[in-house]
Amino acid sequence: MRRQYLIRSLSVLWAVLTLCAIQGSCRAEFVFLGPSPYLSAADSPFPVSSNPSFHLEDFEDDPGCVPGPGSFCGGGKIDAPGVRVIYGSTGHGVSVDADDGTIDGSGADGASATASPVYFTPELTFYAFQIEFDANELGFYPTAVGIVLTDGAGYLSGLTVYDALGNIADLNTWDIILNPATTADDRFIGVTNPAGISSLMFAKSIFDAEPSNVPRLDHLQYGLWIPEPSAAALICSALGAIPIVRVRRRFRQ
Repeated sequence: MRRQYLIRSLSVLWAVLTLCAIQGSCRAEFVFLGPSPYLSAADSPFPVSSNPSFHLEDFEDDPGCVPGPGSFCGGGKIDAPGVRVIYGSTGHGVSVDADDGTIDGSGADGASATASPVYFTPELTFYAFQIEFDANELGFYPTAVGIVLTDGAGYLSGLTVYDALGNIADLNTWDIILNPATTADDRFIGVTNPAGISSLMFAKSIFDAEPSNVPRLDHLQYGLWIPEPSAAALICSALGAIPIVRVRRRFRQ
């Protein structure tokens, strides 16, 4: 009887250790979405209108806008809850198409965020738009974050994201060519991570400081979202069930 109990205990322990190993190898990681065309919030893959945890910052003036820190009436405003802007500002124009009330191929009458020069020399300037999420204010780190590129992608540009554990992931946007005068080429890029996302930065290095290529971004969106399980996740779940089945068979014996 004691021998049988010992065998069962070892079987359960083996199953637990195996599951832990599988979970480690199938750990949550960054998943990028896009780039994809974007003219309005209806083009977002995230539940920006149906999920109460989601926020969408369009950088437009609020009704009755009062000038103040982070606010430029007539030129855009940053008032997203739980967001701290490290680099960047707001400005008029180069907006998501629908922000002026109609989808007409132009974003000139809206507002967007503009990357700021972080380091520059006479020949090379590094522009960045970077934000951090405040988990204390939000009550969580968002598991899904998205941004729309309206100008300034292309050569030497990319997106960098940090999760709540300090891990980093990069997305190269060198092959995205944007025209600030049109909206058909505006592109949405999203990223998910079940561990939570703590910071996002879009940056570009520009030779000769060409102002027309400075990154402009719009429709920052973030919240809690669990995507459909991927094929890899399903495989991990299936593998995780194997030790349990084996233990049950031993119990029956």
